Amino acid sequence: MIKKLLYTLSVLALVLTACTQDETPGTTEAFGTLALDGIRPAKAEVTNVNTRAVSEGLYVEILQGDSLIHRYEPGQAPESVKLPVGTYAVRAYNEAGRPGAQQPTDGLGSPRYYAETTIGITEGVTQTLRLEVPMLNLGVRFALDEAIAGWFQQEQTVLTIQLGGVEKQLHPGETAYFEQGETPATEFTYTLVAVNLDGESFDEPAATYRPTDGGALPTGTVYAVEYCVNDGLKVSNN
Repeated sequence: MIKKLLYTLSVLALVLTACTQDETPGTTEAFGTLALDGIRPAKAEVTNVNTRAVSEGLYVEILQGDSLIHRYEPGQAPESVKLPVGTYAVRAYNEAGRPGAQQPTDGLGSPRYYAETTIGITEGVTQTLRLEVPMLNLGVRFALDEAIAGWFQQEQTVLTIQLGGVEKQLHPGETAYFEQGETPATEFTYTLVAVNLDGESFDEPAATYRPTDGGALPTGTVYAVEYCVNDGLKVSNN
């Protein structure tokens, strides 16, 4: 069965309420309150080629120009923070999406989230910003039909994925993540070698998955390749 879960980290609610700081002789500086209690990890997006979304914690940064004003670890942001009236950049990301982070070239990789926007705090005006934080790469998950999962030696059962010139091998339940280059990949190939509890091995011939619209494989999607005894490997986009 194919399920599509969109990996979008949603609902970054930023409520700005104007107020004023204690006055000093000759100066009055207006402040706003930035409410951060609406930040929540979103559900992941998955296309079945069957996988579950795993919530990813978000770092939140507030900048003015090149100056970092506040930076909060996942789950550590306060409910609100006061900021002087002005224009700010707000960005949110997970560990893999950290600005400047080097993406690993081996292993299974991890989902990478990042989004940035600007917001202006105006005295006497309340503003609400919703920032969706998308996954910037894509994944492929290997699933065995639950009815037959106990028939196989998990460590000896391997799904090989080739996408954009990169090859990764997955055991049942694992997900591999791929980066889309300047020329996005439009397909991936998959091959299964399985070993049952009696030590008998068999393989499924290589097959290719392409989106039905003929376009590039979309980022922000995790494809699930599921093996069933009657149907073999099943890949679908609905």
